Amino acid sequence: MLRDANNGYKAFASFERDQGKLKVSVLQDARGQAREAVNVALKLFWGSPPVESLNWIPFKLITPENAAEFK
Repeated sequence: MLRDANNGYKAFASFERDQGKLKVSVLQDARGQAREAVNVALKLFWGSPPVESLNWIPFKLITPENAAEFK
């Protein structure tokens, strides 16, 4: 979640200060990635139809309007 060990949530702070420097950010969905990894592993284990070599996980766009949802 855009966390920096020394400075906290920089992107959210920038949104809140409304300095106009940060217009958008992207959340890499760790839960979605883990969920999909387990799904792929289970498909391989159970011999389900072939798994794609690439499995895209949709990102979540963070804007000043929806930033509070990601805190």
